[in-house]
Amino acid sequence: MSVVTLEAVTVGKGFISDGDWIESKDQDPSGNIRLIQLADIGDGRFLNKSQRYINDATFHSLNCTRLQAGDVLIARMPDPLGRACLFPEIEEPAITAVDVCIIRPNSDLVDADWLVFRLNSPVLRQKVQNHAQGATRARVPTGKLRTLQFELPTINTQRRVAARLKNQLAEVEKARQAAEAQLRDVYLLGARYKEQSMNMLATAPRIVLGDVLHGIEAGKSFQTTDRRAGAEELGVLKVSAVSWERFMPDEAKAVASDYAPDERHRVRKGDLIISRANTLELVGAVVRVEDDFPLRLLSDKTLRLLIDEKRVLPDYILAILKWPEARAHIEGNATGTSDSMRNISQQTINSIPIPWIPLQEQEVVIAKVKAFDIELNRIGGTIQRQLDELSKLPAKILTQAFGDAA
Repeated sequence: MSVVTLEAVTVGKGFISDGDWIESKDQDPSGNIRLIQLADIGDGRFLNKSQRYINDATFHSLNCTRLQAGDVLIARMPDPLGRACLFPEIEEPAITAVDVCIIRPNSDLVDADWLVFRLNSPVLRQKVQNHAQGATRARVPTGKLRTLQFELPTINTQRRVAARLKNQLAEVEKARQAAEAQLRDVYLLGARYKEQSMNMLATAPRIVLGDVLHGIEAGKSFQTTDRRAGAEELGVLKVSAVSWERFMPDEAKAVASDYAPDERHRVRKGDLIISRANTLELVGAVVRVEDDFPLRLLSDKTLRLLIDEKRVLPDYILAILKWPEARAHIEGNATGTSDSMRNISQQTINSIPIPWIPLQEQEVVIAKVKAFDIELNRIGGTIQRQLDELSKLPAKILTQAFGDAA
């Protein structure tokens, strides 16, 4: 089995092409040339997410390479750097942005599917990551990709290995989708139960959220790196930290430099945090923080609700803000034309309708919701652990297929 460089198995022994610098202002909704970005590249799968376009004039001014079906795309920037996928046949012409590199395999030497699996194997991906350069926008130089070395079996062996891996990973994906469907069903059941448990609020008078707030504290726009903040590292919350049923402190980007934050921006136990920007379904998502996280900072897209606890219980507001009536208000007043990013103002938040009941009745509502949440979290936790194990399987399968060969 020979050891080759990535350059040696490409068309013309050297077709490894950078993407091009495309600024946001160059995006053209009426353009006909698709711009492939990091969001489109999964681990072995083309995700087809970005849906950005440029026009012919921009394309010709760049003098860049059009993609072909069968090209291998590799992420030159985090996160995670080095993931690769095969570019499929799509209707429109396409190019890549600068953070995506194009590799055009020589089909006489290397099977494209096998090459994608090989690039996604943990050992080879780590080699790619080791070549990253730059502090805040780490990127792998194209020259380093050209000289990337690995063992190359015969083309027939590659095809057999690729076929086997396709089948194995397809089974993992099938199991993952089934588990995700179960998890969605569990939370849908939970949402329905909570709605039923709060039917007692249907005839309660309404006030607005602003009536029971001392105020709203906004976070700040910090300079961050592209990587996730470690547990012992100062990090700025992403909106995904508050997108689900519980606060997720790991969903934070590392701060780019030494910084002494304002104490108001640190995340504290008991905080009720709401997102002001996200997809339509997740904008206005709210969580309550159960511990102090002094190394986590509110971003400009996360807000802290300052509750008047003499009038209303924080857990009651937490439940109400997830209720269909509040969600309808939030989604109906969200602004923005892109489905991937909607915004709500502090005025919208302050005007969310709140059923007004005495504190003792609020405690009854909370008790019902919490009792069900305990069971819901138990079932959901079991399914999530299955998903966590399934997420590790592809790397294990690829490691088993390729071992430590380099």
